[in-house]
Parts: sequence; C-alpha cells; structure tokens
Amino acid sequence: SIVSNHLITLILEDSNSYVAYGHLDKESETIWLGIAVADRYKGKGYGNLMMEKLVDEGRELGVSEINLAVDTSNGNAINLYKKWGFNLIDTNSSYYRFSLKL
Repeated sequence: SIVSNHLITLILEDSNSYVAYGHLDKESETIWLGIAVADRYKGKGYGNLMMEKLVDEGRELGVSEINLAVDTSNGNAINLYKKWGFNLIDTNSSYYRFSLKL
C-alpha cells in the first residue's frame, strides 16, 4: 500500500545487486522524495544519479515542489540535497526538512 502512493519508484541495479532505490511519494498535496544507496555503493555517484532522475521525473510530472526529511546525523545526504538546491525549512532534534521549488 505504501508504493501505491508513489508517483514514481526507481531501482538501480548492477550485476544482479541492488545499488539504489528512490521515489517521489504524494501525501495529501505534499510530494516527498526518498532515496537509499546500498552501503557498498556509497560515494560512487549513485545518490547524485538518483537525485537527477527523480528531480527530472518530478519536473516532467508537473510537480512544483519536492520535500524531504533527513536524519541530522546523515551529513553526506545533507550535502547532496544542498548541492541540488534544496533549502532547509524546518529542524528538530532528530531530522531536518528540506524543500526544492521546481
């Protein structure tokens, strides 16, 4: 049932191994982005590739804003989101919320 809310779901594979997963998910009127990269593939550009595909798909679907939440301790992901132009819009002790206007 969770996947049924996805506007798009992407899976990257390499030699029968899952590399990365990403999605754009609609919750009410809010579009959420989520990505995960397998540990052994981190630092090899797959997060950036996933972001490129998801942002492009969002634009093609006419999405005007993408939101995400990330653990405050996930510095690599935070840097990736900032690189893509996401702006910090909310914080609490365990996560940051970012938004990107398309």
